Amino acid sequence: MGTSFTQYNKKGFWARDACLEVWLHFLTLEIEQMDRVPKWLESAKEHWHIQATVGFVGCISPDLDRIADNPERRNLIIHISKNALERLYAQGNILEQGYLNSLGIGGEGSYFAKDCQTSVFTVIGQKFVDLLEGNLSTDASNSPVF
Repeated sequence: MGTSFTQYNKKGFWARDACLEVWLHFLTLEIEQMDRVPKWLESAKEHWHIQATVGFVGCISPDLDRIADNPERRNLIIHISKNALERLYAQGNILEQGYLNSLGIGGEGSYFAKDCQTSVFTVIGQKFVDLLEGNLSTDASNSPVF
């Protein structure tokens, strides 16, 4: 399983690709629930969907420096991320293998071999929020893999 670095303003965190892909999928679900989606956010949603589903092993990029390039955008992504975290927590403690495989994550031939604790995905979501809020001090050289 590959790992990818999520970066914003020279800080970031390493994550297992499958966990990051599920997180990005949940972000896209939140955007789909919005009544009015700004053009830039629709573009971000499409980008995150591709990142979650194509199978970019070891090089998944949420591209936050480009997408969250001003406080208004950053704050909206934080809000959406917090909603996505709530949606994930609402799934319960375990995400079943069948459900995870139905998401189309990771590209052709990729699949989850077993049920997963929801916490492996919520930790990525929380790191994502912490990063955007400026509360993460790690970079590519010193972040553990989540």
